[in-house]
Amino acid sequence: MLLLALLSAACSRDDAPRLDDQGESVEQTAEMEIDVATPSFGIINILRASGNRVKVIAKAEAPLFAATGYRITINGTPAELYEFEDGAATAQAATSISPDGKSVAGKEMPNGGGQFFKTEKTIVVCSAADTAAATALESAIGKAFAGSR
Repeated sequence: MLLLALLSAACSRDDAPRLDDQGESVEQTAEMEIDVATPSFGIINILRASGNRVKVIAKAEAPLFAATGYRITINGTPAELYEFEDGAATAQAATSISPDGKSVAGKEMPNGGGQFFKTEKTIVVCSAADTAAATALESAIGKAFAGSR
């Protein structure tokens, strides 16, 4: 009787990891919610529609710009997404980035610099060494405007 109870309990347990709709474990990293009316939500959905796994982890801790910034992952690789009020603010922020992507507003970027991608109201930056995230961003929103691979 005891053996039957133990076997029944073992069979009813669900040990399989819970996965989100993009195949990533939901237990490992909590995802932050973003308002659907924001440009950031649109960029994230464009990346996802292109077949990428994207998670919004948290607000940017030391933002590169005076804008709302988010720490995200693209296919498990860290990146940052910044959202601006309008195209003029985005363009102004873009002028603070060196063409080689190694500095922003005169402050040196860590790890050899970044690759910067933009839309009308967003700038996304990933590590210059991260070709996979850069390729995903390039296919989803266009070529980098600063930095190089």
